[in-house]
Amino acid sequence: MQKFERVFDQLLQTLITALKSQFPSLGSIPKTTHYFKDILQELTQSQLVSLRALNQLRKVQRYVTQPSQINQETIVFMQQLLAYYQLEAAESNRQSITHSRLAHLFGQLDISSPQAVVNGKADLTDLQKYLNVPVPATAILNRIVNQLPANSHTLTLIIGRSGTGKSQLLSNLQAYHPELFTLPNLYIKDGAGISFDPLTSLDDQLLRDFDGFSDQQLRSNQPLHQIMTIPDVLLKHFARHAQRLGTFTQMIDMIQTTNILDGPPHDLITAQFQFVYIDRLPLYDVTPSGTQSDFLDQLTAKIFSANAYENPFYRAYQADVDQNIISPLHRNFQLLTHPQILTSIKYTLIKSQLENQKVFSIRELLTFFHDIVVPKPDTAKLDNTIFNLMFPEQPQTRILTDLHQCDPVTFQHPKITQLLLQFQETNDKVAFLQAQLNHYHLPSHWFTNSYHFLIDQNTPDIALARWLLRVLYLFDHQNEFFADPVYFRFLKSYTHALNYHYDANLAKLVAVGLQRWYSQTQSDQSAAQVHQLAIPLQLKVYYLTTERRLIKVFCVIFDEFGEHLAQIPISLSLFRLFIKLDQNYVLSPSDRQHHLAFSSFLTDLFTNLNFNYDTRVD
Repeated sequence: MQKFERVFDQLLQTLITALKSQFPSLGSIPKTTHYFKDILQELTQSQLVSLRALNQLRKVQRYVTQPSQINQETIVFMQQLLAYYQLEAAESNRQSITHSRLAHLFGQLDISSPQAVVNGKADLTDLQKYLNVPVPATAILNRIVNQLPANSHTLTLIIGRSGTGKSQLLSNLQAYHPELFTLPNLYIKDGAGISFDPLTSLDDQLLRDFDGFSDQQLRSNQPLHQIMTIPDVLLKHFARHAQRLGTFTQMIDMIQTTNILDGPPHDLITAQFQFVYIDRLPLYDVTPSGTQSDFLDQLTAKIFSANAYENPFYRAYQADVDQNIISPLHRNFQLLTHPQILTSIKYTLIKSQLENQKVFSIRELLTFFHDIVVPKPDTAKLDNTIFNLMFPEQPQTRILTDLHQCDPVTFQHPKITQLLLQFQETNDKVAFLQAQLNHYHLPSHWFTNSYHFLIDQNTPDIALARWLLRVLYLFDHQNEFFADPVYFRFLKSYTHALNYHYDANLAKLVAVGLQRWYSQTQSDQSAAQVHQLAIPLQLKVYYLTTERRLIKVFCVIFDEFGEHLAQIPISLSLFRLFIKLDQNYVLSPSDRQHHLAFSSFLTDLFTNLNFNYDTRVD
């Protein structure tokens, strides 16, 4: 017992030192036989700490006055409490340290950072080179440039949305394959349409940039090799403008003949024109059992792998910790080195893209990783953990907005309800949270650090409950709490269609969904329309395929005059709605608004159907 008392006394003196470091006003308290009691009284009167923190310190005071109660559990409690206040003291000291290597690196990932934007003709920074992950367009462009004939007249366009890596691709090509750029008469421009002359309009600059491929210049047959990057919307704008002018007929005829600017993006490679879409396909694969992305695996490993030799981010983290620079940023980064958390984040990013039929750009992804690691100023400490940063109340970016529907707080499962009821009924919320977290065998140093968020403030129980669900989700998204059978049913149907396998269940689901969409009228329908829509829709699904993570359903719809061929695009979000329709769900105006393009497509399709109102179609 005396051994425990000696260890307790040592820990108590270290705790007092940490408290005085964090709260300088305690330094004026004279040392007496009731020194810790006087410190506790000052903290209470000055309201320097929360009620939860005070209760922990009052527990220490009880051990001071009743040393016979000290045991092994007391020592563990003191060690955890001391670790928290030492972290707080270190974070307070951090304010006087102007340079954090890790903060500097993550600052370069934010979209507002000048280093986040790549100039296709300038040398890449070391970090930009390090973060480069090859995409399918990289090999295609390498092959094109490598095979350009010396005496030809060619235009190579790297096309994609803003932030998709067009400039990065061009810079990498020049940095790693300079021999490809030794051709005479080679002209490179990063950003067609960009002018530094305020008096030059966009249309005039585009005409200058594409002038080498006007009808007049093409007839001259002078050798020219031109490589440019251009956003897809700007290329469409130029095509419309050039068509009106009538001076680029050869190029416009090629664009119209190949349909390159209509429908899903696809590469176009001819002897004279090479159009390469950098974001032609989402950077992930779909299988019946899940999704996988080599691109996300490589990108996240470059930032979060716990490898100081290869990873500059982890090297910066270790250097900061060695200098006692410890902050919420460092704790969030440490958590993201946990493989299961990274797996759950990648799963959620891919699921969100499938759900919303979007492709997250490279710049958006880097900004996302910045946003879930770097704490926000003037924000509650619990909200500055990755678990809440990933699902903020007011998202500021497209990715964070789209992730909202993946927030585990929105999930419904009987066991989630049971868990939250247990949490509500327990008297010791902190102990309950600790018991749940212990299940995941978290590193002891992280668990100790988590104390920081649990005892530091009077956090409402509802906020702790939301935080708990997000913690459980990111550590184990495959937990039955968060099961999403519709999602995996879609993946299975998608892979069937991808491999040209006829899926009878999917065909039936689509047929029922279209029938019920057709029959559920809005209040402003005319009597004739209502009568027509009361007639069962006759259709047959005969072919399934895929296109850009959509299931394309080819079907025949029958009316009084014969057959109508239709192609029905089914996204994950629409698939969910068809599942509900199959269960006699009634469409709401918000459903139609959410799927506005699809709803308009069906309205046009159904309007062209003709039925004999006196006789139903068998």
